[in-house]
Amino acid sequence: MSSGTPGRKSGQVRRKAGATPQQADKRRYIIKHAAELFSRVGYSAATMDDLSDRTGLNKGTLYYYYAAKSDILYEIVRATHEASHACLDAVAGASSPAVALSSFIDGMVDWISQNKEHAIILSKEQDYFEDTLPEDKIESARSGHRAYMRKLYGVIQAGVDSGVFKNCDVRVVGRAISTMLFNSASWRLSTMGPAAISTQIKQLLMDGLKT
Repeated sequence: MSSGTPGRKSGQVRRKAGATPQQADKRRYIIKHAAELFSRVGYSAATMDDLSDRTGLNKGTLYYYYAAKSDILYEIVRATHEASHACLDAVAGASSPAVALSSFIDGMVDWISQNKEHAIILSKEQDYFEDTLPEDKIESARSGHRAYMRKLYGVIQAGVDSGVFKNCDVRVVGRAISTMLFNSASWRLSTMGPAAISTQIKQLLMDGLKT
């Protein structure tokens, strides 16, 4: 599976209504460098001065595109949830729940391998949205995650119902799968590409789930 949301390049920022291509490019540029910064030093420790130094853009320009640092974080979170949904939607027509789960893991590992900073940020920050995100964006971020998890639970439950997977608590298994996938962004496995990592994850998970 190709990285990013179908029809959108990896790491691409959704173009806002009325935005020119040049403005969309500038937003992508800011998000790319912000993701690198936040994943390295942490969102709370990073400042707009740091981002200005990293991007070479003055703070006035940064604030023109994003009214606050928290708006940048929300864009990273939103894009990550969107990619997660896309990976699940792409396997909706799979021939079996086992094929669907296997293909989902392949897609997520591939996307995460190309967007490691996004995955690291979501893993680190999702428990602190009430403190870090704009108030009007908190529920959107939470609901995006809940909807993604419901889809993943559904794939696992379909496997249990069809007898392909062992009887299990789909919430525990789903959260374990999601946590492992997102944590893979931090694994220092320079000799292994995404396909090899995906194979190892699938061997562990699928062998444990199959009846």
